[in-house]
Amino acid sequence: MFGVIAGALLVLNVLQRWLAETIKLRLREGLTLDLVGLWMHPRRAFRLASAGPIGVNPDQRMHEDARRLTELSADLGIGLLQAAILLATFVSVLWALSADFASVVRGRAVSIPGYMVWAGIFYVGSASLLSYRVGRNLLRRNAERYAREAELRFSLVRVNEHLDAISLAGGEAEEARRIKLNLAAVLAAMRGLVIGHTNLTWVTAGYGWLKIVAPILVASPLYFSGGLTFGGLMMAAGGFMQVQSSLRWFVYNFGTIANWRATLLRIASFRRVVRVPLRLILAFAKSTCKVLRRHAITCTYVRKRIALALV
Repeated sequence: MFGVIAGALLVLNVLQRWLAETIKLRLREGLTLDLVGLWMHPRRAFRLASAGPIGVNPDQRMHEDARRLTELSADLGIGLLQAAILLATFVSVLWALSADFASVVRGRAVSIPGYMVWAGIFYVGSASLLSYRVGRNLLRRNAERYAREAELRFSLVRVNEHLDAISLAGGEAEEARRIKLNLAAVLAAMRGLVIGHTNLTWVTAGYGWLKIVAPILVASPLYFSGGLTFGGLMMAAGGFMQVQSSLRWFVYNFGTIANWRATLLRIASFRRVVRVPLRLILAFAKSTCKVLRRHAITCTYVRKRIALALV
């Protein structure tokens, strides 16, 4: 019997890993092909290069950002599904154990059906709220780091592609100085992340230690009121730990969620820019015709130039 159970669990673990990797592969394929298809639309890459900061290092967004987004999406999605299954499995058990709980308040018995479930929700809710307040700046810091990483990578690739010209001109020192400046910007962004993750760890690790005693503390009123035996107390404590572990998915993964959201916004902003239709650009040109006529520039000329550069 043990061999059958162990074999079934092994098959499930292998199947879960295969499914996770396959989801990442399919997401990566679909997202990258979509972005490349939009970027390689006739003259659209040329327009993007003149679109300001959003047009800097598009290769970083289509390669590294797309890879990171698909992997994080798959990992977070599977983790959330597992937490939901775990919650659905144990919440009914925990509710049944504390369904008849009653507390005495000012000499009156107050019934709280499912007391331990509500206690778990309150415990995890306070942890989630505190985690959000402490770690919400991780989104901005992650986005800053990715932007600086892209600039450093661009500098290195640029030097590698122009080695002959740089060597002939004796520009090694200048290129090294530029690379060091980009590296300093990356390190500064990483220092901000170090501070953010350190502050978040005070919350996540603190609640992690508290979860060792929290189940006993929450279940003890049921035990002392005579509603639970000692065995029931251990069962209730175990059920509470499983429920709060599933509900703490947000707390456990807050840093990863901030990373995922920063990457998602980079991809979304890039995709939004490359999808700007010509009609909007020509509408902008039409609205500026009156101003341009003062400088002897005709609307027809403006439309042709914008259509050439921005379509």
